[in-house]
Order: sequence, then structure tokens, then C-alpha cells
Amino acid sequence: MSTPRKRPLLDRPPSRAFTGDFSDASPGQLEKVMPKLGEVYELSLPEQARWWVEVAVELGPSVFVDPRTETDAVARYFDGTSRGLRWLYDVVLDKRGGNFDEEGVYLALADHLGFLVGAERAEAMQRKSFGKLCDLILGPKDEEGVRDPFPADEETMRHSFTVAVRFLRIGAFVSQQGVDESWTMYCFDYDESLSAGLNVSKDTYQRFKGEQWVDLPAVATQTRVGEEGSQFKDIREFLISDPWVRAGRVRWIHLVRPSTRCALAVGQQYHLRVGRRP
Repeated sequence: MSTPRKRPLLDRPPSRAFTGDFSDASPGQLEKVMPKLGEVYELSLPEQARWWVEVAVELGPSVFVDPRTETDAVARYFDGTSRGLRWLYDVVLDKRGGNFDEEGVYLALADHLGFLVGAERAEAMQRKSFGKLCDLILGPKDEEGVRDPFPADEETMRHSFTVAVRFLRIGAFVSQQGVDESWTMYCFDYDESLSAGLNVSKDTYQRFKGEQWVDLPAVATQTRVGEEGSQFKDIREFLISDPWVRAGRVRWIHLVRPSTRCALAVGQQYHLRVGRRP
């Protein structure tokens, strides 16, 4: 009989908002995850986007805490840093006696991530979407419907949990109010040899300046994410995409009067914390 793995409990939540950013990610962040999560990642971007939106909707309703006015739950609901999500995993792991299982997934969703609001535990754990999420984090069930209680090393499960939570949050954000003008964004990937998504100058025009005529670059109107000419056909595809696998070493994202949900969704993609301005 296997002995449940023990992990020390971080006995209190972080005393301050995390300062992590995209630098806490690493290239190939999905190389070491549970097999089922890897299979979802192999889907095309449109298929991945649909998959996560459907799961998020099926797990609903979900609560939305406005980080501008309610700060107590911000770290739990919206923190996208690896440190924050790993802290959450360890808290649930301790509650489950060192064994992160289906009950642990339920506790994370209902008590810490704002999903399954008002749902009874038994009913929630029978939902098809809940089973899909457990397959990604814990591994699939065998032919007899039994899930391996220790399917992988702790680090693989913890990492699978953090990746799945970020995608699940993005699916919830884009499904709750839909994508409208408050989701206007521009995305440019570039370095010394690349300018993906950026309309560079190909023509010039003259303007009288400083008592002489000068040639200035004529730059076409930049293309928004989701419009023809953009790298991404849909904002959902952009949010699901892995920035590490895109060409270029610089990621430049510009949001135009974004809704709170839009900003939070981008924060998940880039592993950002959420904090209030002083």
C-alpha cells in the first residue's frame, strides 16, 4: 500500500502580492505535463480555444471578483504567477493529507478559484467537464473507471495544475461577457530579424519641416488581433497560444481601453500577478 506523499503547508497566504511576471515561465513549459494535457496542447489553436471555453462554461457558474475593489480574493482568483499557483496546489495538497486527488481538484475549483458556485459537491464532481479537467491534472481512468492514485511525480502534477488553471481562467474570461470592443488588442513579436504582426514602413511621404522638405516613413494602420492580416484569426486563439513557441524574442502587447476581464486574461497568458495601484 502506497503512503500518501506529504508536503508542508504554507500556513498563511502570501503577505503581499506576488511580483512575478512572464520571466517565471521557461521555454518548453508544456514539455513535462500529464499526457492528456499534452494531447490538448497538440490540438490546433482554434480547437484548443473551443475546448477550454467549453470546459469553463460547463464548470460554471463562476464568480467574478473585481480586483479594483475587492482585494481579499485577488491572489486566489487571478494570480497567474507560478509561485502563486504552486502555493495554492500545496494548500490543497495539505488539506488532502498529501494526496492531490479528485477531491483536491474540487476544493481548488470551489474554494479557491471561484468555479462551481452554488453547486453541490456530488453533482459537481459528476459533471463531464470536471472529469475532463481531472484527466488533465491527475491522469485518465483505466477501463474499469479507476484512476491511478499516484500517476506521476509530484512536480509533473503540480505543473499540470498550474497550466490547466491558467487556460481554464482564460476560457472563463472570454466566455462570461463575450469579446467586444473592450477586447481590442495589438500583438507584435519581433527581434533584430523579425517583425511579425507589425506593419513596417515601405513608402515615404514628404513634409515641410525645419525650413526644408523631409522624407517621413508612411506606415499603414496597424492590424488588431483577430483582423485580417493579424497573426491570429481570433482573440481567443491569441490568448491560448504559447508565447514561448512564437518567433521573435520580444513580445509587445497593447490593449486599448481594456475591460477588466480582458486585462486579467492577458495576465494569465503572461503569468502576471494582479495588484491594485497605491
